[in-house]
Amino acid sequence: MISVAKCDKQVELSRREEFQQLFAAVEHRLYRYVRTLVLNQADAENTVQETAVVLWERYDAFAAGSNFFAWASTVAKFQSFQLLEKKRKAGTATTLDGVIDLMQDEDAGTLESEAFEIDALRSCLDQMSAEDVSLVRYRFNHRMSAPKIAVKLDKSVSSIYRKLDRIYRSLAWCIRKQVAGGTGS
Repeated sequence: MISVAKCDKQVELSRREEFQQLFAAVEHRLYRYVRTLVLNQADAENTVQETAVVLWERYDAFAAGSNFFAWASTVAKFQSFQLLEKKRKAGTATTLDGVIDLMQDEDAGTLESEAFEIDALRSCLDQMSAEDVSLVRYRFNHRMSAPKIAVKLDKSVSSIYRKLDRIYRSLAWCIRKQVAGGTGS
């Protein structure tokens, strides 16, 4: 006869193995997604690790058979935004103008593999309208909040939030698409 404790231990092991398999299957894709949000390699790696911890802690809430990547990327997005907000408050947030320099200054061993990302970022920025680039610069280079941008541009705060959200999604999509396609420009 198998004891209840032994059954519980076997169930816990199978849950852990299931989680590890699901996470391993999406980890690289998740890293690429996080990288488009936080831009810095070390921050992206740390954010993915923190995401893994949060996902494991909340694994009971995951509906078996549903899209693990969708769930994981939602958690990763939240973790990324927490990091960016923490950096903004500390005054260490990356400005739009500094992104390419930051990526080029990273570990030389990873630079070659990141050449597509650098080219993709440049290309995507070039494809944005002047108005969109201006909004992003207000937000990141000048560290202006959406309400301050709204006052400066005589627009509603909600319209600025919507526009920034659209810009962020568009820029992230463009970078992911170009990197996944293996072309930077």
